[in-house]
Amino acid sequence: VKNRGSVMDLQKDDTRNGYNSKLFASSRDMLDTIIIIISAIFFFLALYAYMPILSVYALSLGASLSLAGMAVGVYGIGQMVFRIPIGVISDALGRRKEMIIFGFFVLALSNVAMALSNNPWLLVVFRVTTALGASAWVCFAVLTGSKFRPERKGTAMGLLGTASQIGQLVGNYLGGRLSQAVSYTTPFAWGAVLAVIGGLLLLPVKQKRIVSKTNITARRFIQIAVMPTMLVISAACVIGMVAWFGVVYTFNPVWAQEVLHMSKISLGYLAMIATGTAAIFNYLSGIISDRIGKRIPVIIGLLVMALSTVAVPFTHTAWQLYAMCIGIGIGWGFAYPSLMALGLSIVAGSEQATAMGIFMSWYCVGMFIGPVVGGAIGQTVGLNSTFLVLAGITLLGVILGFLIPKDH
Repeated sequence: VKNRGSVMDLQKDDTRNGYNSKLFASSRDMLDTIIIIISAIFFFLALYAYMPILSVYALSLGASLSLAGMAVGVYGIGQMVFRIPIGVISDALGRRKEMIIFGFFVLALSNVAMALSNNPWLLVVFRVTTALGASAWVCFAVLTGSKFRPERKGTAMGLLGTASQIGQLVGNYLGGRLSQAVSYTTPFAWGAVLAVIGGLLLLPVKQKRIVSKTNITARRFIQIAVMPTMLVISAACVIGMVAWFGVVYTFNPVWAQEVLHMSKISLGYLAMIATGTAAIFNYLSGIISDRIGKRIPVIIGLLVMALSTVAVPFTHTAWQLYAMCIGIGIGWGFAYPSLMALGLSIVAGSEQATAMGIFMSWYCVGMFIGPVVGGAIGQTVGLNSTFLVLAGITLLGVILGFLIPKDH
């Protein structure tokens, strides 16, 4: 009897500390979550099916190098603009699922339009509409979080992060294969089909409609945007994105090619290794953060990213560089779900899409400026020093992590 009582006491303490081993309130929520996660994979498959060949496709339509770069980069700028309105509208209507289906619809149309484009400027225009569709990711986060118990939002965001990484990984791989086997336009058509399937998958999902009793006014919007925790996690996420996009997608390949003289096939493995590792640790981090809080995973994750980044200039073989990619993947995989969960936790359910829109718009800044700022630094001080500067910037994120309230 005494032992049983001890176990019960431990369970009570566990609940008091904000942790509950049960993920869902009902089996229906569990089924809906499975559907949402599969749909999220399709979301990123549709977005990334053509990414390996986008710049080359733009050049084939007659684009200059700068215009081809615009076709790639305008997507990030578009999301900075669209994510906040999508979040505000979703909160005003109390609709998450419908906004996501709208996003899938826009993605499908944009993919078809890009495949049919005969002018590189049209490609840029339809990349902007792609950004509009992709902004529905804000509502994906809120809908997924609503299916979990409040104290298990870390696990929810970890699962969603894993889904996004899987979609990116498989999308990049299939897109390259399809373009090589058939034509440049095939990945776009395939992406449109995947978008339609992803939207249809969500139809049976039930949602609890939560409408804010008061409209999101300009004053309330500003109040949410300048909440201390919102400012801290947004800045930390911008820094993480600067490191992730600056190192993984921009300067690791340059180091691999110019210094290590790795083959083109090997270059493709760099992002795959980092993304695959991040997918695994997204899930693990979500579970851990529900146990110990969100603050520690953010600090540890960004610290691991900084250490892995500063080590890149000291790599002399492909395997050493692959190891640094694993380190960066572990770091971002650890930090990102906790930052997402914090973005969901700081406001009530009826305002969560607005909060996530603000948070995600900020981290799009990091997606855009990582390669740009890194390139400017590299041109000024050299490739080796670029990694050191990016590592130093990431350490600023570690310091910000200590500013996250301890109860998170």
